[in-house]
Amino acid sequence: MKNSVIPASIKNPYNFDNSAFRVPADFKRRYPLVGERGKVKGPISHGLFCPGIHRERLLALPRFSMEGFVKVQVVDCASGVVVSEQPYQPNLILNQGMDNLAAMVTCELFNQCCYGDGTTDTKLASGATTASQASTTVTASASIFVAGDVGNMIKWDTGEEARIISYTSGTEVEVANAATVASGTFTIHRTNQTQLTAEIQRSNTYLTGSGNCESSVTSNIITNRRTFDFSPVVSGETVREIGFARTATPTNNLNTRIFLSTPQALLIGQALRVVYDFQVTMSPTTPEAKTFSITGWPVAPSTSLDGDQQWVGICLSGVRPSDGTTQSAALYNAGINGNNFPMEPFASGASGTQTGCGFFMSSNSGAIASFNSSTGAFTGYLLTNAYLSLVAYTTLNFYRDKTKTLAVSEGNGTTIRTIGIGSGTSPGSANAYGFIMLFDQPQTKDNTHTLQMTWRWTWGRTLVN
Repeated sequence: MKNSVIPASIKNPYNFDNSAFRVPADFKRRYPLVGERGKVKGPISHGLFCPGIHRERLLALPRFSMEGFVKVQVVDCASGVVVSEQPYQPNLILNQGMDNLAAMVTCELFNQCCYGDGTTDTKLASGATTASQASTTVTASASIFVAGDVGNMIKWDTGEEARIISYTSGTEVEVANAATVASGTFTIHRTNQTQLTAEIQRSNTYLTGSGNCESSVTSNIITNRRTFDFSPVVSGETVREIGFARTATPTNNLNTRIFLSTPQALLIGQALRVVYDFQVTMSPTTPEAKTFSITGWPVAPSTSLDGDQQWVGICLSGVRPSDGTTQSAALYNAGINGNNFPMEPFASGASGTQTGCGFFMSSNSGAIASFNSSTGAFTGYLLTNAYLSLVAYTTLNFYRDKTKTLAVSEGNGTTIRTIGIGSGTSPGSANAYGFIMLFDQPQTKDNTHTLQMTWRWTWGRTLVN
């Protein structure tokens, strides 16, 4: 990718916010299901076990974190020359953007760009004020909180995060996650914002071509870029705030927002150009040990539900260089015929134009393929084309569950080793699957049992103090 260098000082793809699960910086606290020997434990099913039913609460946990970076340029309209440029700056992914990922593909979060001259920042540093957390109560050393902070995020300079759910006073708020955090300085991230303070223009006019609109991959990070051009100004303007949305209507529909550290002046005959890099960090992209928890399994002769899970194909949306529109990421395993995005959190069902998602089961016991590599079709099918259904999304959960119940006649066999998720029409085809689970021992499903399975997609964001 051209011109895509992000300053190292503002990159931290693994310290992301997922309020529903309490996701701090270190691995075991970010993924609290880690058990002995490094195995990731799936939660045990709740409720009574009914004979004849195997239940799996969370069969797999495809995860990714998101962050955005904005570069501002000023174009002289007469010559087309860039006369001024600000370096990349991180922007804030809003609660609304996090929620909207449960209902749209990733690259639709930033179809539109808008700018304004409002003076409301996206964050407030505490300065000399400190705060500590005991259970779900955060107490500050001086008055700093306001009633409008409900929904905002607190991030301590030591890395801990908490989402405010109720306001008690200027020195006390309640947060969603219980924890103990020592007194320290912090930043309030105003993630509950939904619009610019004073919008001036909105645009979905893209500067197209490689380097301007494209998707690329570096290690496990997918960078989706769009470059937006705005109309020339007819009188002097000052740009202080920039936002990104799916729709053209300037209402409360922003998914991300930035308050520029340095306001950008625009003179008559100049126009704003905004380069936006939206990055998705996928995990795990190497085999991750996991102990699956399935009521009724293992069935003899199997004695273990240990195994590994891993992203193999990307299978997410991307940006088309020729016109800047959303397409299947132009990378390996992008979906059948380049049209489907089966690993997007809201993808489900048989096909659809973009969103089919299904799974397969196979006796194949080979090692999981490398991430983002060309892959062949699976063999030894015990089940294919089993379509997943979405569970209703709850606001601010930042995860989406997909389920499937196999009838007594489906998926039967004594050699189940691999379960994969991919395209709704043919999930086990070459370059069509995104996530693989591999059991260490063969598992059994017979014609006297149904099998209920749930997969959970989780996502988070990076907060930069």
